[in-house]
Amino acid sequence: MKTIPLATLAATALLAMSAARAGDFAGAYVQLDGGLDHTKASGTYQANAKDVGSVGFEAGNLWNVGHDVLIGVDGFFDYEGRENHDTATGGQTKYGSNVYGSDFIGGYQFDSNWFAYGKLGVAHVKGIEGADGFNKTAPHFGTGIKYDVTHNLAVGAEYTNTHAKEHGIRLNNDNTMLTLSYSFGELHL
Repeated sequence: MKTIPLATLAATALLAMSAARAGDFAGAYVQLDGGLDHTKASGTYQANAKDVGSVGFEAGNLWNVGHDVLIGVDGFFDYEGRENHDTATGGQTKYGSNVYGSDFIGGYQFDSNWFAYGKLGVAHVKGIEGADGFNKTAPHFGTGIKYDVTHNLAVGAEYTNTHAKEHGIRLNNDNTMLTLSYSFGELHL
């Protein structure tokens, strides 16, 4: 008698997993990011490239448009750590940046647990400490992949890039981050 309920439970679980395709990543989500920012200043404010710590937060929404394709929007904030950088004159300067903005996201879900995506948007880069006064909006783009650990929780890796230029100064931020996302699912009004 126990084998019939167990077989029914197993069949129900398999059907639920096969029906959970692109909807697993669709909906509102929040995401924490942590990793490295390969940062460099050039132009009138020379500083050598250096890998510094970076943390961020993202919130957005993804819509399932069919055939495992998702599109969406996000808003984000990244803090690029303040570190000493060698300058062209042989000295050192300490700077970092705060970067915030919004992206359009497009991607494809495959194998029911994986989501590969690209993003394109705008970011506002604000220099801090030695780069104080740098304040510019620039294009922002990136790519990433997420793996659904549970229905609501995903881990991933993401690369984003912002190169902002103002008054002869160019501040480059190339972020490589590990991500942890929580999905609230699709919101129905």
